Amino acid sequence: MHLKLAFIWGDGLKEKEGIEIHEDEIGYLALHIGAAIERTKSQHVKKRCLIVCATGVASSQLLLHKLKAAFSGRMEIAGTASVGEMSSYDLRSIDFIISTIPLQNTLPVPVIDVHTILSDDDIVRLKRFVQGAQDTGVLRYVSPALTFFQQDLQSREEVLQFFVNVLKEQDRIPEEFEQLLLEREQVSPTSFGHLVAIPHPIKPATDDTFCAICTLKKPVLWGENRVQVVCLLSIQKTYQKELQSLYQFLVRLTERKEVVDQLIKAASFGELTAALQVLEHPNEKKGHPFPHL
Repeated sequence: MHLKLAFIWGDGLKEKEGIEIHEDEIGYLALHIGAAIERTKSQHVKKRCLIVCATGVASSQLLLHKLKAAFSGRMEIAGTASVGEMSSYDLRSIDFIISTIPLQNTLPVPVIDVHTILSDDDIVRLKRFVQGAQDTGVLRYVSPALTFFQQDLQSREEVLQFFVNVLKEQDRIPEEFEQLLLEREQVSPTSFGHLVAIPHPIKPATDDTFCAICTLKKPVLWGENRVQVVCLLSIQKTYQKELQSLYQFLVRLTERKEVVDQLIKAASFGELTAALQVLEHPNEKKGHPFPHL
């Protein structure tokens, strides 16, 4: 839909002003139009969190009631869990985790470490995160299982096939997903300059929203642009979450060459998320490493 609107806008500009917009620029405009559309839908949405404690019983209940009192109306607590229950917990509907103990495993959502008896510092950090949570973008949709570094691939077609193979193994995509990716590329290449491509199916096709990221040893030709960082974006078929921040995040990525350079050099999930964090909070120069805040 966003791409269609961009083409309509481009045709109107050509007819009225005699200015012709290149297909690559049309794709770039589509990202901005998507962000603008989502911005009109913006509203204060409660962020859902999961409380994790050593046992998940008494201490978690104490923390739960304190959080409800401190953040009434601004935070929805999905439940409590012990460390042992984390491996089986579905985090797809969770925006972040509040934990009273260090969590060693890398998780697909941010983790905020707090004391069982909330300190003033804990409250400040939680308020900062909850109030700024609407600005967080793609990191909530990225996970170690969806990040691949320094791949030796030689063409756009090889990159797309690599993604499809991996996502099929993870049972994340329907059979027609590859065809939907190719149909979108036929409309116009999804490379947006500064060595970045953001391929995506021509219509929402998956059960959840995710962003798979692949960096390449050497740039490949993607339409008329060279690409070395590929962010494959898939929006869930019936999404409810407000995606303004995700569109804005991707637009910022295509504009920040220094961040792209860091991504190309990244060799681990931690290095990748550290590079991307500046795009999550563009007004801040430094921040705590993801996922622990």
